[in-house]
Amino acid sequence: MAMLIGVFSHHGQRSVDVAPVVATHELGHALGYWGHSPNPNDVMRPRVGNSLGANLRPAEIEHILQVYRRFRRCTSNCTC
Repeated sequence: MAMLIGVFSHHGQRSVDVAPVVATHELGHALGYWGHSPNPNDVMRPRVGNSLGANLRPAEIEHILQVYRRFRRCTSNCTC
């Protein structure tokens, strides 16, 4: 399955400036991060901009790891 990601300029930012942050944010969703973070400093916040960089914060990484830990338990025990 192919995935198309488009980055559009908004709030006066050039798309080339926000592309790494938007790509990281959308990849987070693709890896299983559902919804958005309430923390305005996180990459997974609802409105993405380039001011904070494209690095996931420790809490965001832990959230994704929890998804995969749960998935691994479900597939090995088959009792979900």
